[in-house]
Parts: sequence; structure tokens; C-alpha cells
Amino acid sequence: MINIIIPTKKKQCLKETLEHFSKYFPSEKGKIILVIDLDDDENIASLCNSLDIHYVGFYSEKFNKSLALNIGISKIVKLVHENDSLLICDADVTLSTKTISLFKKHSHIILDKVIETKDNSSRDAYGIIKCPLKDLLEVNGYDSNFRGWGFEDHDVIWRISQLGRTFIRLGIGKHKSHDDIERTRNYHSNNRLLMREENKRYFEKKKKNKTLIGTLIQDTQILKSSE
Repeated sequence: MINIIIPTKKKQCLKETLEHFSKYFPSEKGKIILVIDLDDDENIASLCNSLDIHYVGFYSEKFNKSLALNIGISKIVKLVHENDSLLICDADVTLSTKTISLFKKHSHIILDKVIETKDNSSRDAYGIIKCPLKDLLEVNGYDSNFRGWGFEDHDVIWRISQLGRTFIRLGIGKHKSHDDIERTRNYHSNNRLLMREENKRYFEKKKKNKTLIGTLIQDTQILKSSE
């Protein structure tokens, strides 16, 4: 069974994304779609409730995708079996029904490409992955030391691969196009390229030192202390 975690903070296209997955994702008993909202917005909570989607609100001044995902993992582990699969998806990405069908046939997947709604151009989509929950638990989740934009996805894929797992790239998604102002407005910096370079250096250091763990346990403690 595939369950979905979607991290978000002030994403204007979130409603469209959630309605898409609520409508087109295969309906299975026990399947979970979980939204982690780092704005803790009651309107998003209400939207999720209307679509029968699980919601967790946790306010963070800046958006940290890894933190949001780790909060999601800590919540969903109580709702599904660890052998179940998780689809990690961005709030501005939707998947075609054909891609959803393909994702059900393989255990470890990286979405191959997303098509931009603005001009139909395509780009790699390493941030959209599917893998068993137990693999994410074994590597202690994502690493929230990645700040801003970039490479937290490469990192978690690399660390899971060190367990002997093999990811394949397949499928196509649609990305709701936006400029860098929109992309970075909830980050600590408005310079996407600078954030990417800083995160790339951190990732390369982790690979050199063979640092195979994330920050799931630490981030879960942050959540507990706020409750």
C-alpha cells in the first residue's frame, strides 16, 4: 500500500494538489494522505478535513522540508505498517494516473521528470520518491540540517541506497510553475543558487564522512516539546 506525505507552507496551489490526489490516487482501505503544514493554518486544516486527508500543523517561521517530512514520518508510523510504502510529494506536484499505476509496481522509485505548467519544459524530480517506511526509519529520516532549497532529496536517496536498495527512475509529474520569489519566500534566504551550493557542500561532506543518519529522532523531540 502507498501512503503520501506532503510538506507545505503557504503554497497557493496546495488545494489543487490535494483535490487531485484525493480524486485520482487509488482508493485503498487504510491508505493515508498526510499533510504537514509548517504554517499551522486553520484554513488548510479545514480543507484537509473536507477531503478526508490527515493534517498536522506545526508552526515554523521558515520552511524546512526535511523537518516537515520527519514530523510526517513520526506521525504516519503510528498509522501504517512499517512495510507499507511512502510517497514523498511536493505541494506543487501532481502525478498522472499512469504514473500512479507504475509506482505501485516497484518498491524504490524516483520520479523521472516533472513537466512545467508554464512552458511544458521538463526537469529532473529527485524530490519525489517512493520507498518503504522502514527504510526511512532505518536511516533516521531526512536531515533537517539542509536549510532552504536543494540536496535533502539526494541525501536521503544516497543514504537509503547504502542499505543495498536500488532506486529506479520512472513516471512523469506536473509541476505548478512559479518564479524564484515564490519559491524562496518561506526560506531563510532569497538566493536559490546560494542555498543550493551550501547544501551541496554539506551533502558532499556527508558522503565523504559516510554519515548515514538523518535527524528524525531529534526533530521528533522538537514536535513533542511543542505539544
